[in-house]
Amino acid sequence: MKLDLKVLVLLSLIALPSVFHLASAENAPEEPRSFQEFLTYPHVEKGLSAIANHDYVRAVAEFKQARSWSTESPESALYLANAYNLDGQYQNAVEVLEAQLIYTPKNAAIVSALSNNRKAYDLQLLEKGRALENHISELQAYLTDTKPYFYDAFDEHGWVDLFAKAFAREPERILSFTPRFASNQAYQDQIVLEAAVATGNTVFASAYIKELASKLNQDPQLVEFLSYQLAKDGGSAQAFQILMQAYPFADASPLLQKKLVLRLATLIEQNPKLVSVTELGILAKPINSSDLRGIQANLFAALKNCSVVRSLLSDYSTPHSETEWRLLGQCYQANQPGLAEYAFQKAMAMNPNIVNTRAYAYQAFAVKNYSQSLSAWRSMDTKEMSNRDLESAALTAISAQEPQYASDYLGQLDQRNAPKDALYWWLEAQLELKEHPSIAAEDLKKAIALTPTVTYYSQLASIQQELNQTAEATSSLEAALKLDPSNTNTQASLAYAYYQNGQMAQARTLFLSANQAQPDDSRTIKQLAYTDQKLGLNEEALKYTELAIDDYHLQAPGDLTADNQNQLFGLQRMHEDLTRRWTFSVDATGGNQVTTVPNSGQPGLTSRSYSQAEAAYRLGDPAIDDGKTISAYSRVFAGSGTLNTALPLYAPMAAAGLRWKPIGSQNINLAVEEQTPLDHVAGNQTQAMLRASASFFNSGAYSDDWHPTGPGWIAQNLYLDAAHYVTSGLTSLTSDYRISYHEKIEIGQTIEPYTHLQLNTLNNQVNHDLRAGLGVRWNCWSGNTQYNAYPSKVYIGLEAQHAFTTYLNEKNVIFLSLGGRW
Repeated sequence: MKLDLKVLVLLSLIALPSVFHLASAENAPEEPRSFQEFLTYPHVEKGLSAIANHDYVRAVAEFKQARSWSTESPESALYLANAYNLDGQYQNAVEVLEAQLIYTPKNAAIVSALSNNRKAYDLQLLEKGRALENHISELQAYLTDTKPYFYDAFDEHGWVDLFAKAFAREPERILSFTPRFASNQAYQDQIVLEAAVATGNTVFASAYIKELASKLNQDPQLVEFLSYQLAKDGGSAQAFQILMQAYPFADASPLLQKKLVLRLATLIEQNPKLVSVTELGILAKPINSSDLRGIQANLFAALKNCSVVRSLLSDYSTPHSETEWRLLGQCYQANQPGLAEYAFQKAMAMNPNIVNTRAYAYQAFAVKNYSQSLSAWRSMDTKEMSNRDLESAALTAISAQEPQYASDYLGQLDQRNAPKDALYWWLEAQLELKEHPSIAAEDLKKAIALTPTVTYYSQLASIQQELNQTAEATSSLEAALKLDPSNTNTQASLAYAYYQNGQMAQARTLFLSANQAQPDDSRTIKQLAYTDQKLGLNEEALKYTELAIDDYHLQAPGDLTADNQNQLFGLQRMHEDLTRRWTFSVDATGGNQVTTVPNSGQPGLTSRSYSQAEAAYRLGDPAIDDGKTISAYSRVFAGSGTLNTALPLYAPMAAAGLRWKPIGSQNINLAVEEQTPLDHVAGNQTQAMLRASASFFNSGAYSDDWHPTGPGWIAQNLYLDAAHYVTSGLTSLTSDYRISYHEKIEIGQTIEPYTHLQLNTLNNQVNHDLRAGLGVRWNCWSGNTQYNAYPSKVYIGLEAQHAFTTYLNEKNVIFLSLGGRW
């Protein structure tokens, strides 16, 4: 706003004391009373007359002359200053009044006139500067040459404004003017820094802030003012520097200190790059106030620096607000989830709002505390729960085995017509899994269509295997492996599927990959042993079998479950079978009656007793190929014939032949042998025999092999034997079903009561024999090592037989049997 200078002068004259008056025809100075007054009076009178005629130049001259005769008179000073003002020589007027203060420093009229004159002068300078605002170069020159001394803070503020406009691109030149008033000093600091920010002169800004360091440390209000203005006007980095310069604002009031700490934290959260590692170390030191430590914790939580948060909230004090407990919970989540659950629970106890309750529900689920997590979800109003919350609550209910609640939460999603995402369909699948696996499979397919994951494909494969959809299960696992080729669990699952489908080569490739990723996984090692055995890779099978056995032996025997013990024995039996080339066996039956037995030396023939010794050697490399073998064998056998003796030495025969076991999973043998008499008993002759034999139902839990667990076991066996003698044309058939119970008496020994039903027939349509037997045997296994199951077994038994239909004379017989295998 422009002011009329004449008006200002008039205002200054009104403030003059009543000892002199404005010149006018009616108002002249008083008559002189002294010689000095006599000398000055004419000049004063002429000066006042000149003012009345608006001749201000002459008035100045006259008052100067008067002043020369009265240099210490306040009246002469006032007259001259007034003339100067009227002539526009404001600076000269001020100088006259300032000079007079030397003589009369306490003169109220001089002081008042000087103040008014000075303000008028300042305003005149200010208005002149404002007139040059649109002419920057001229304004710059004017401000550089003019040195005002403001008595009014408002006017001085205007002058600082002119500097801001003139030197907007040269912030250092703004500092060429030094304001008197503190408020304007702060304002000058603001505009200097804002100009530096606007021009990108950050080096100057940083240096200037360092120069302000002492002022900032002593004046928190200045810190507040400058940081606020700079942050508001885009100078966040400089606002941060100012705040850090005065941190932790110890001289500020508690309220202002909290305000400044919060502002600093907000700036850092908005731009974490502002703060250096060193400054972070300073900010991490706990302030002596729980409120401020809470702000510090919030800051470091935003910076993902949980170690500092834990230090601030647990080492130095107990969190005293729900927010701080929640922060602590967030920072414990990664490494100490149990403590995170406790912290969220504390926050929820202080304020059970949905934010705190939700946080606790999620964390309780994370630590598998499903029941508590479900309780938290159930305490919430479903109207306040988001769709994600409802899905998470349903997932928690499934995990807590409370499917009815899961169904309720999914029903809420249905009522909302919420989009059905992959998790929704997966949850639906879990609800249908037991009762309707086919529906569950369809739900999983919908989940996969939206978001294919390894988990979804793997579970779908499991259901498909349950539904005997082996090809589909394999395809699902192949798709899962494509999503994550390095997933060892998927590799193993697909390898199992290949194994079950008989795709052993593919299974082995995946098992090897899984084993390379996890060399200590005992399940993969076992499967490699079985797979290599199926492929006939016996050396590799032996290696993995030994590794698997070693893994079991690392455990204390008492820690092995029944399944573990059975698996260990199975591996040891496989190891023993893979390393076997030779097999030696002896069996014999002796009694005082005629008997028929399926394993007699001469199939289909009868004798009072018999004895046999055999040696067999597995041919080929490998000697056994997935259970398939070809063996060369030689045996010697004899019976009692018509001799009334229990010693089976009659008509000894020697035989040699080849035995082929063509199916690895079935105990079926085909043999061809040449039999040669060892004496000259009548009727004995050299002849060839073709033979087929099989043993069924005698494997796994019902085998006659040693069982490592339990007090005993039931065994059964269906033995079938067909032999044809080429020379004589005789053909015999034998069928024998046997069931027994092995009662363990010591490790490696059993007492075995048994019964069996046996049918023997020859092709002469006369020799048919159907009988039942009841007996008991003592069995003893021996020779086991760390890697091999018992390679040897001996037995001794006593049996009574009754024939229902027979071509023999005796229907009831008793005999003693013994035998062994090595």
